[in-house]
Amino acid sequence: MSQTRRVARGGGPLPTSREGATIRRRRECLGCGFRYTTYEEIEHEGIMVVKRDDRREVFSREKLIHSLRTACQKRPIGPKEIESLADSIIDDIENKFDRETPSMAIGERVMEGLRKLDKVAYVRFASVYRRFEEPTEFLQEIKKLEDCLIFHTPGGDTFPCSAEMLTIELIGGHSAKVEPEVVREAAAAVAHYFRIELGQEHVTLDEFTEALSKALQRLGYDVILTDPALDELAVVAGSAELSPALDLRQVATSCGKGFELIFFQYLRTELRNLLKASPRVLRFHNLRSCVKQLAGRQRWCPHCEQLSDQIVEYVRECLSSESNEVGLVID
Repeated sequence: MSQTRRVARGGGPLPTSREGATIRRRRECLGCGFRYTTYEEIEHEGIMVVKRDDRREVFSREKLIHSLRTACQKRPIGPKEIESLADSIIDDIENKFDRETPSMAIGERVMEGLRKLDKVAYVRFASVYRRFEEPTEFLQEIKKLEDCLIFHTPGGDTFPCSAEMLTIELIGGHSAKVEPEVVREAAAAVAHYFRIELGQEHVTLDEFTEALSKALQRLGYDVILTDPALDELAVVAGSAELSPALDLRQVATSCGKGFELIFFQYLRTELRNLLKASPRVLRFHNLRSCVKQLAGRQRWCPHCEQLSDQIVEYVRECLSSESNEVGLVID
């Protein structure tokens, strides 16, 4: 983190650091030597939020972050991710609107961000924001998720559900043994298998459980079906923690700012080097930092989102052409 030295009013020179839209300063009283920290933020004074009943109130960044934290409660999402999403939402709102913004525009942007960040947090927020009055309305919202499948129970019932959400439910109390990125990758792999490779959206719980077990095993985890009646899975950490890993941010740094074409060539070379050890799982870290480095952006933006999808798809295509027996985790 870059630091500069400043002289604060009433205090001596101490380090200053930037964290997103917040500036953190360490200060020291020149009289008694007491040290303390201050945080400075940009005030978004000009933005007024137009509520559904036509009332107006001043936009509050704190209120936005509180809503995000509530939706992300008990989910594997850190404070920095929430702050980054809030900054991205604020940037979009300020770019699209001048003095006033409808509350619906903010709500829709929050839902869009949460849908990409975490499926569970998205559903939590949507259930409150949409004010569902009928179960069918809630089910229609679930169907909008890109990893949604229609599940058939042994009793003949059907219900739509996100593959990631069902994965979390099936793993249950064993989820602490599996990293969140592994859960996401396994669920995404199963959804891709049914929706894209097989071209089907309707699956039975047994079919999903079997495919999920194979996906987790490919990612280096031992899976045991502890309760066949409930399709409950016990997951035991296997070789995933010992898998070869590649820091995508370091690859981007070696290529320099803006050299995306060179990056993809470097990435393929590094992937081939990792495959020489015949691993069961390959892990790629710091995707988000890598994307911002390549794009030359400090904040996440639509271009970053597009570039991130391109990198993930490129890695999957390279891995598919080089080996079909290796699991993949990208975080």
